[in-house]
Amino acid sequence: MPDLGPYRVRYLAWACQHLLACGALLVALDRTLFDLGAEDGLFIQISRFWSVGSGLSGPLLAAFDDPLAIVHCLRFLVLLPFLAAPFLPGSKVLEVLYLLAFILPVVLVQKDGRNHAAQPFLAYFACFFSFRGTLCMAAMAYLFAALFLGRHRVLLAVSLLLANLSSGVLLPWLVIVGYHHRRAILRQAWAVALLAVASVSLAFSIMQKESFFTGQGAASDIHVPNLGDGLLFNAVARNTILVSLHNGMVVRAAAYTAMLLLGLLLAAYLLLNHRVYAQYVVFQLCFLLSMLVEGIGPISFCMALGLFLLMVFRKTTLSAERQAS
Repeated sequence: MPDLGPYRVRYLAWACQHLLACGALLVALDRTLFDLGAEDGLFIQISRFWSVGSGLSGPLLAAFDDPLAIVHCLRFLVLLPFLAAPFLPGSKVLEVLYLLAFILPVVLVQKDGRNHAAQPFLAYFACFFSFRGTLCMAAMAYLFAALFLGRHRVLLAVSLLLANLSSGVLLPWLVIVGYHHRRAILRQAWAVALLAVASVSLAFSIMQKESFFTGQGAASDIHVPNLGDGLLFNAVARNTILVSLHNGMVVRAAAYTAMLLLGLLLAAYLLLNHRVYAQYVVFQLCFLLSMLVEGIGPISFCMALGLFLLMVFRKTTLSAERQAS
């Protein structure tokens, strides 16, 4: 079997099969970036941003009047290929191809020069969640690869752009990067620039969230349990599990509860093996904390946690093989 550098032909063929199968499923399911239409919060944000003026000049100038427009501008630029797709032939296929392009690095990233055979299955998360959720998963997977798998800083920068699609993803991103690059912050310009962009974007988003948390929210048909007054109580009251149970969404509540239990099991495993996995504790802690509030924060960790589990399985298997020999 010929070897194409670090990637074996057999694994590439295996990965391409699953990416094509995932793409075919997405097309068959008629999935697009804004398949929820006006019910999608991101669709509303982008629509309002673009309606400020014709072309790109109007929205860019609006940033001087509304700081939050800067956040929407960054989101708009990231999503531009998806937004342009409807004006081209085969628009739905193009959107799926764009999405698969963001998933591709997650499937190909290696640990110690090797891929896990189950790694391509991470692409199928896209079939169960929105395009935005999948892009946020890619953001945290890129971050995981940049921090723990020795990938390039370019991947870290792309991770920031994708994490900016949701403030619930950008907050843990900022905490994780700030912790792991706390020494570089004082010495290297690239770390200062990344954290500055993330901090400014998050600050503008929090300004909007503060007014949002004081009311019932944008979705009038979703009722929020009353846990008390104040920003913190209102934020926790919008926890996905609590809101789902309060509104009778049993399946959704069960899915997020399963994610929480998995997170707790992983946290317990890290604590029991802290000498080996100490560097992953903050990453895992941010996942658990993201479960306390609303949004796609917990979902964004799915691919990253998948990479971590595959890495643990490979490490455990290799250790068992050495002991057996």
